[in-house]
Amino acid sequence: MPMSATESSSQGAKPAGPSNGPSNGIADALVDEAMPEGFDWRRMVQRYPWPALTLAAVGGWMLGHRRGAGVLTALAAFAADQLVDHVNQFLDDEVL
Repeated sequence: MPMSATESSSQGAKPAGPSNGPSNGIADALVDEAMPEGFDWRRMVQRYPWPALTLAAVGGWMLGHRRGAGVLTALAAFAADQLVDHVNQFLDDEVL
């Protein structure tokens, strides 16, 4: 017999959510790789959203201000590569 949500949470089961599952994207993988082993950055962002948002905004501004052209070039190359991959998957053939 399946347990209700209250029964499972009272027995120590973690609720489903983004911090409990595997990484969902490239950004998650990059942040996971950059952070020290054992540091749960997802929990920190959930617990302290405003400082996390401020840190991300300041970091983005500094990165764009100092290395804007290089970042833009890398993003354009990445976007073009992803577009080619998706078109090839859609057409089910290596066209591009």
